Amino acid sequence: MRELVFDIDMTDYDDVRYCCSGADICAKCWRYMIIACKILDTALREDFDFQLLLWVFSGRRGIHCWVCDPAALDLDGRGRSALAEYLSVLTSNPVKKVYLGAGDTLHPHLKRARIIIEDQFPKILEEQELLSTKERQSKVLNLVSNGEIRNEIEKEWNRMEQQGGDDVSKWDKLVAIIRHHQAKSSDRKLRFAVDEILLELVYPRLDIHVTKGVNHLLKSPFCVHPKTGKVCVPFQPRAVERFNPAKVPTINQLIAEVELYDEKHNLLNKTVDETSTPTATTNENTASDATTNNETVTGNETPMDTTTEEPSQATNGEIQATKGETEATKSETQPVKQTEPAVATPIAKQLRNEYKKTCLVKSIAVFEEFLKAFHGVWKGELAGGVSTSGADPMTF
Repeated sequence: MRELVFDIDMTDYDDVRYCCSGADICAKCWRYMIIACKILDTALREDFDFQLLLWVFSGRRGIHCWVCDPAALDLDGRGRSALAEYLSVLTSNPVKKVYLGAGDTLHPHLKRARIIIEDQFPKILEEQELLSTKERQSKVLNLVSNGEIRNEIEKEWNRMEQQGGDDVSKWDKLVAIIRHHQAKSSDRKLRFAVDEILLELVYPRLDIHVTKGVNHLLKSPFCVHPKTGKVCVPFQPRAVERFNPAKVPTINQLIAEVELYDEKHNLLNKTVDETSTPTATTNENTASDATTNNETVTGNETPMDTTTEEPSQATNGEIQATKGETEATKSETQPVKQTEPAVATPIAKQLRNEYKKTCLVKSIAVFEEFLKAFHGVWKGELAGGVSTSGADPMTF
């Protein structure tokens, strides 16, 4: 049994993001992750009835989704491959990665994805400036298969640039020209021309090999990324638009927050006093025991152990016999100490709750909500899966 996992890496969007590159990520290019999360989360819930979905920021440049429903864990390699291919739209074609066929209707999953993309696409155009230069315009124009229509769009864009047209206006003009030709043409290649462009530019770029396999490792929630020092925090898909990867805490930041909290509430000295108290009590008990046995300890003297006193002239055999009798007497007269269960010390309890002093409180609440739903599903006590309300969404 193995979780069904999805891995989306921001570097796979480098050909359509212009704010950052490589491992860098900001709020602008995070919008690609917003769209990917919404499309996949909706498809997994509505098309496959999965409910136990845990979304986690990778700590650097992407997001992971862990699907933990019993049916997902039972999937073999063929089942995982089929599911991954169902959710994949992009092909390996370097020029035109999306082809939706010449059918009369668009698949319901793709229709739903298009609606999600259309809601976010104007912001993508503005933030990434997808049509601001000739080079960027060429990438979009090359996705229009009809040469005549492509030339018409290019001419209109040139005219609009002279009048100061923005990227959103240019996109609207592209859509209007294609729709005009669709209305008077029976060419099936034009049927989904706009949809293909949208999906090509923005649809989730999955690493399907991660989903197909069962041996690929993903970073566990709350581990620390070795290169950035950031914590891999869970987030609610319903709050993905408010999630800011730039504000995800690093391990050093969390340590500083704990120290600041302790200093503010004067807990540092209190902790030291608590740890030193048991030592003082032990010393007092030792001195009391010595007094009870009528032994006086002064200076650096060591009290004599009368229970093991032996004659100085005794032979080796007598000494061994005396020791044996002494041990036997001890075992008969002294009760055997029972092993007591380990009890968490105040310090251990304090360390266990250190996260409450940091900004991780909300992400812990998100994770606990997921664990509660996980327990309910696996015990057959929860029919509706993960609640859409409850823990406050992550708002880093």
